[in-house]
Amino acid sequence: MKSNGRPVGRLLPLLAIGLGACASLSGPPKTAEEAVNERARARWEALVAQDWEKAYSFASPAYRSAIDLNGFKLRHSGGAVVWQGVGSVDSKCGGEVCEVEVDVAFEPVVQKGFKGLSTTVNEKWLLENGQWWIQLKP
Repeated sequence: MKSNGRPVGRLLPLLAIGLGACASLSGPPKTAEEAVNERARARWEALVAQDWEKAYSFASPAYRSAIDLNGFKLRHSGGAVVWQGVGSVDSKCGGEVCEVEVDVAFEPVVQKGFKGLSTTVNEKWLLENGQWWIQLKP
Protein backbone atom coordinates (compact mmCIF):
# COMPACT_ATOMS: atom_id res chain seq x y z
CA MET A 1 0.00 0.00 0.00
CA LYS A 2 1.28 3.50 -0.85
CA SER A 3 0.31 6.92 0.32
CA ASN A 4 1.54 10.05 -1.47
CA GLY A 5 4.02 7.89 -3.36
CA ARG A 6 5.66 6.57 -0.13
CA PRO A 7 5.33 3.07 1.20
CA VAL A 8 3.23 3.15 4.37
CA GLY A 9 5.12 0.15 5.75
CA ARG A 10 8.29 2.23 6.11
CA LEU A 11 6.54 5.03 7.98
CA LEU A 12 4.93 2.88 10.66
CA PRO A 13 8.19 1.89 12.41
CA LEU A 14 9.31 5.54 12.43
CA LEU A 15 5.96 6.60 13.89
CA ALA A 16 6.23 3.94 16.59
CA ILE A 17 9.75 5.10 17.53
CA GLY A 18 8.62 8.72 17.69
CA LEU A 19 5.65 7.92 19.92
CA GLY A 20 7.84 5.81 22.17
CA ALA A 21 10.29 8.68 22.57
CA CYS A 22 7.47 11.05 23.54
CA ALA A 23 6.17 8.60 26.13
CA SER A 24 9.61 8.23 27.71
CA LEU A 25 9.94 12.02 28.09
CA SER A 26 7.06 12.08 30.56
CA GLY A 27 9.07 9.81 32.87
CA PRO A 28 7.87 7.23 35.34
CA PRO A 29 4.67 7.86 37.30
CA LYS A 30 5.05 10.08 40.37
CA THR A 31 5.01 8.61 43.85
CA ALA A 32 2.33 9.81 46.26
CA GLU A 33 4.97 11.87 48.05
CA GLU A 34 6.14 13.54 44.84
CA ALA A 35 2.59 14.34 43.74
CA VAL A 36 1.49 15.78 47.09
CA ASN A 37 4.74 17.73 47.57
CA GLU A 38 4.21 19.35 44.18
CA ARG A 39 0.62 20.32 45.04
CA ALA A 40 1.53 21.53 48.54
CA ARG A 41 4.30 23.75 47.12
CA ALA A 42 1.96 25.16 44.45
CA ARG A 43 -0.66 25.91 47.12
CA TRP A 44 1.84 27.74 49.31
CA GLU A 45 3.21 29.68 46.34
CA ALA A 46 -0.37 30.80 45.67
CA LEU A 47 -0.78 31.85 49.32
CA VAL A 48 2.49 33.84 49.18
CA ALA A 49 1.27 35.55 45.99
CA GLN A 50 -2.15 36.09 47.60
CA ASP A 51 -3.74 34.30 44.67
CA TRP A 52 -6.75 33.26 46.74
CA GLU A 53 -8.60 31.54 43.91
CA LYS A 54 -5.66 29.26 43.11
CA ALA A 55 -4.92 28.53 46.79
CA TYR A 56 -8.62 27.73 47.33
CA SER A 57 -8.56 25.25 44.43
CA PHE A 58 -6.32 22.89 46.47
CA ALA A 59 -8.89 22.59 49.29
CA SER A 60 -10.83 19.35 49.49
CA PRO A 61 -14.22 19.16 47.76
CA ALA A 62 -15.86 18.80 51.21
CA TYR A 63 -14.26 22.05 52.39
CA ARG A 64 -15.22 23.89 49.20
CA SER A 65 -18.83 22.73 49.56
CA ALA A 66 -18.93 24.23 53.09
CA ILE A 67 -16.81 27.39 52.59
CA ASP A 68 -16.95 29.59 49.50
CA LEU A 69 -14.02 31.52 48.01
CA ASN A 70 -14.91 34.70 49.96
CA GLY A 71 -14.95 32.78 53.24
CA PHE A 72 -11.60 31.21 52.38
CA LYS A 73 -10.10 34.60 51.55
CA LEU A 74 -11.36 36.13 54.80
CA ARG A 75 -9.80 33.27 56.79
CA HIS A 76 -6.42 33.47 55.02
CA SER A 77 -5.90 37.20 54.50
CA GLY A 78 -5.46 39.93 57.06
CA GLY A 79 -3.72 37.68 59.57
CA ALA A 80 -0.84 38.34 61.93
CA VAL A 81 1.78 37.43 59.32
CA VAL A 82 2.51 37.96 55.64
CA TRP A 83 3.87 34.85 53.96
CA GLN A 84 7.13 35.63 52.18
CA GLY A 85 8.27 32.39 50.55
CA VAL A 86 8.20 28.61 50.47
CA GLY A 87 11.17 26.48 51.50
CA SER A 88 11.36 22.72 51.72
CA VAL A 89 8.32 20.47 51.42
CA ASP A 90 8.42 16.95 52.81
CA SER A 91 5.75 14.32 53.20
CA LYS A 92 5.10 10.85 54.51
CA CYS A 93 2.23 9.01 52.91
CA GLY A 94 0.33 5.90 53.81
CA GLY A 95 -2.59 4.83 51.69
CA GLU A 96 -4.82 7.79 50.98
CA VAL A 97 -3.35 10.15 53.62
CA CYS A 98 -0.16 12.23 53.55
CA GLU A 99 1.31 14.16 56.45
CA VAL A 100 3.12 17.15 54.93
CA GLU A 101 5.65 19.56 56.42
CA VAL A 102 6.18 22.88 54.62
CA ASP A 103 8.84 25.39 55.63
CA VAL A 104 7.58 28.91 54.98
CA ALA A 105 9.16 32.32 55.50
CA PHE A 106 7.04 35.08 57.00
CA GLU A 107 7.07 38.62 58.31
CA PRO A 108 4.92 39.73 61.26
CA VAL A 109 2.36 42.38 60.34
CA VAL A 110 2.56 44.23 63.66
CA GLN A 111 6.34 44.34 64.03
CA LYS A 112 7.73 45.27 60.64
CA GLY A 113 11.41 44.77 60.03
CA PHE A 114 11.66 41.22 61.35
CA LYS A 115 13.09 39.56 58.25
CA GLY A 116 14.22 36.00 57.77
CA LEU A 117 11.68 34.39 60.08
CA SER A 118 10.38 30.97 59.16
CA THR A 119 8.22 28.20 60.54
CA THR A 120 7.21 24.68 59.65
CA VAL A 121 3.53 24.18 58.90
CA ASN A 122 2.06 20.69 59.28
CA GLU A 123 -0.73 19.73 56.91
CA LYS A 124 -2.83 16.68 56.13
CA TRP A 125 -3.55 15.87 52.49
CA LEU A 126 -6.12 13.31 51.37
CA LEU A 127 -6.43 11.35 48.13
CA GLU A 128 -9.92 11.59 46.69
CA ASN A 129 -10.97 10.57 43.17
CA GLY A 130 -7.33 10.31 42.07
CA GLN A 131 -6.31 13.80 43.29
CA TRP A 132 -4.57 15.06 46.45
CA TRP A 133 -6.44 17.73 48.45
CA ILE A 134 -5.45 19.61 51.58
CA GLN A 135 -7.75 18.92 54.50
CA LEU A 136 -8.84 22.23 56.02
CA LYS A 137 -11.32 22.72 58.85
CA PRO A 138 -14.50 24.50 57.75
